[in-house]
Amino acid sequence: MPLARAALYVATLGVLVMSVRAALVGPPPLGWAITVGVAYAAFVLGGVFFLRWRVFADAVVRGPKGARGIVLTFDDGPHPKWTAK
Repeated sequence: MPLARAALYVATLGVLVMSVRAALVGPPPLGWAITVGVAYAAFVLGGVFFLRWRVFADAVVRGPKGARGIVLTFDDGPHPKWTAK
């Protein structure tokens, strides 16, 4: 598992714990809650925009040096009707 994905799981658990604590004990100070929310959102957006972090999907992100361009592939696996044996 990529380190960034593990960090996402830990950060998500932290946000959930903070939410439960807020419901049971009371809300944290506003500045602290905003800081945690912004940091979590920034981490999630970083995982979306920086594919090399591999937060949400495993990806091969290397190619020939100096190559430019983007390649997207989608494969739902072999299908007996549409994929030749």
